[in-house]
Amino acid sequence: MDFPFFRNQSYIRVLHASPGAPAVDVYADNIKIASNLSYRNLTSYIRVRPGQYNVIVYPAGSRRNPVYRERIYVPPGSISTVAATGQVGENFDLLVIPDTNSRPRQDTTYLRVVHLSPNAPAVNARIDNRILARNISYQDITRYVPLDPGTYTLSIFNAQTNQRVVRNRNLVLQPGFYYTSYILGLVDGNVPLEVITVIDRIYELVV
Repeated sequence: MDFPFFRNQSYIRVLHASPGAPAVDVYADNIKIASNLSYRNLTSYIRVRPGQYNVIVYPAGSRRNPVYRERIYVPPGSISTVAATGQVGENFDLLVIPDTNSRPRQDTTYLRVVHLSPNAPAVNARIDNRILARNISYQDITRYVPLDPGTYTLSIFNAQTNQRVVRNRNLVLQPGFYYTSYILGLVDGNVPLEVITVIDRIYELVV
């Protein structure tokens, strides 16, 4: 069940997931939507009008020498995370990740995985001893999986070799929340591979 509140409004937030990139300012149609955003961090959701946006990413504190620019589309009634992905000068990109505006069950928690490591292979995700998703490639977005609330270990394995590449211990998933685990960093690089898990607090926008 979706919240009627969101049907004619849209919300976005910005995630800095580009390993090795400096802190950035992000503008949409010349309006700043992220300020001094550093790697591994994300903004709160902001309300925007649906439609096309010219998004420009600059080094923090500057309006010269943009890192990247792209035109993105924000659908009506949507809630999205705009992730700065890839590496500057190589495969830098903006990925618009649809978030959910569905009402969560209060006795259930929900988790999905988004693969944002530009040089990592396809992976499998396991929550404790349960397979969460298989063969997740770069920029893939899995569906939200309902789980019992509790404390888990999220493990990420190379899909071909089944070798564990990263693990997130003591992951607390509370009832009535949606979560996204982002795979960030580089394999054998100067920015270590890791998983960060954030709450998608969509429904808390309703006041």
